[in-house]
Amino acid sequence: MPNTSAVLFQFYRKFLVPSLLVNLLIFSIDSPLFVIVIDKLFIAFIIYLLYRFTTAKKELVFYYNLGFSRLQLFSLAILADIFLLSLCAAINFLI
Repeated sequence: MPNTSAVLFQFYRKFLVPSLLVNLLIFSIDSPLFVIVIDKLFIAFIIYLLYRFTTAKKELVFYYNLGFSRLQLFSLAILADIFLLSLCAAINFLI
């Protein structure tokens, strides 16, 4: 079985750059925390719908065969996104 963190990074790397751009945009306009959380949850929901109802759902079979459910993949992607959001918040606070 491959390394868990490597597999999760492979899933999340498609969302890494857009997520960083959204984080920077959100912090550049000084949005309140409530708006930031709602935006991130909305984006996660849109990504979930993309994988649920388009041909991208076939990609999830690869991760399922490695032992990851959709819930695990998306939960860990949201946790990684929250970590990135926290990191951007810390950098924004320091600047």
